[in-house]
Amino acid sequence: QVIDSSVDNLDEDLEGVRLLYSSSWTSPKIKFSVDLQEWTEKECESFHSFGDSWKEVFVPTSSGYLEFVMTDGEGNYDHPANRDNYLIASVGVYTLQNKTITPAPSGPRCLVVSDLDGTMVGSDSATERFASYWRNHQAPRGSRLVFSTGRTKSQYLDLVSERAGVMPEPDALISAVGTRVYLRDSKGAYCQDQTWTAVLDAGWDGEKVRSGVQRVIKLCTNERVHFRPENEMNSHKVTCGVHVDVLEQAMERITQELVREGVKGKLIVSGMGDWRYIDIVPLRAGKLESLEHVCSLLGFSQDATVACGDSGNDIAMFEGSHRSIVVGNAQPDLVRWMEDQQDQDGRGTLVFAEKHMADGILEGLDLLGMY
Repeated sequence: QVIDSSVDNLDEDLEGVRLLYSSSWTSPKIKFSVDLQEWTEKECESFHSFGDSWKEVFVPTSSGYLEFVMTDGEGNYDHPANRDNYLIASVGVYTLQNKTITPAPSGPRCLVVSDLDGTMVGSDSATERFASYWRNHQAPRGSRLVFSTGRTKSQYLDLVSERAGVMPEPDALISAVGTRVYLRDSKGAYCQDQTWTAVLDAGWDGEKVRSGVQRVIKLCTNERVHFRPENEMNSHKVTCGVHVDVLEQAMERITQELVREGVKGKLIVSGMGDWRYIDIVPLRAGKLESLEHVCSLLGFSQDATVACGDSGNDIAMFEGSHRSIVVGNAQPDLVRWMEDQQDQDGRGTLVFAEKHMADGILEGLDLLGMY
């Protein structure tokens, strides 16, 4: 089987062959030759948003002429039924499944970073439509899906359990408002990215932050300010509930405590109604900073990255140079911010979808020309 991709399949920035491979092997490898040169070997990477059986590998080549077989590294090989090796004749994105190579669906490859509650989650039918679309159209192109949430990892896994069979699988998880980044290993487990954790350590002391917040609680009384449960916090995220009557006072006092303790941190406010949440996190933490970190890790340009959200605590995530989708059920504070930004956004990188939640993400991708 010799495959020559159509022009529609090409990625403008792609100088090689990106192969998506379905296999029961835990750690498959590609053994290949480019332009009839010497043979070499490369490991495949996991690709969870396409499905746990799928792996991905990229082979640089300007011509696209690639001869290869797949192996488990233990003497077992996957090759065509009627010849020794698979052949691909031009650059592009391809899938290999059941000994059949198929050019990926046409369209741009992108990185979608989505908030969960009120955006990806909230309507099971909308989430299912997004998941089906992703598996059939975006994932085969080599696009990647990341969730960015205020939830901790354990709270996220509880949500997955509650919505079993509904939610798509992400390739990475940003949790606790950008204070934790988790990548997936070959078995699908979420593994904390220690390089990101090390970045957050600079100038941070969680115990000093807790002591400072405790003094603010004493000043404002426990009836107006209190710590949130321990399972909502981590060593880089201290969270308290604050009544709106004392919100400004509490924020000012907490900021003063950070300065007094010499801690480099910032406050992130979220929630609606009479009670709000204040997350105190390291200066380099947050939804935008963690998004840019993951964007770099997964190898996507800012122009190929799309952030999606519905609330005021997503505003920071929208302030980068990537593309952004505000879903139709957005909260009033985000709508006000977005209306101001659209007047200044001459690049057309920020869109406001009419449809709600995950349906709004699909609409937004269409508006951005990335559907």
